[in-house]
Amino acid sequence: MEKHQDGIWIIDANSNTAYANQRMAEILGTSAEAMIGEPSFVYVFPEDASAAQQLFAVRPSVVRWPRIREHQPFCLFRICI
Repeated sequence: MEKHQDGIWIIDANSNTAYANQRMAEILGTSAEAMIGEPSFVYVFPEDASAAQQLFAVRPSVVRWPRIREHQPFCLFRICI
């Protein structure tokens, strides 16, 4: 996954970063090592934090992209979901 051209980000049930490849880190302007263990909300604009936290409040076992689309979009530091 490290050589993948897409950003790959795995967030655990507590909203912390469990894994991020180098491409995802580049997208967010940091390093993959710095992301590990960090709350995922660190990378969300403050004004979008509430929408992002609502996504995790439901605590589904797996969050799939169509599920994200049901919620208000929120922006990470460099991309919007």
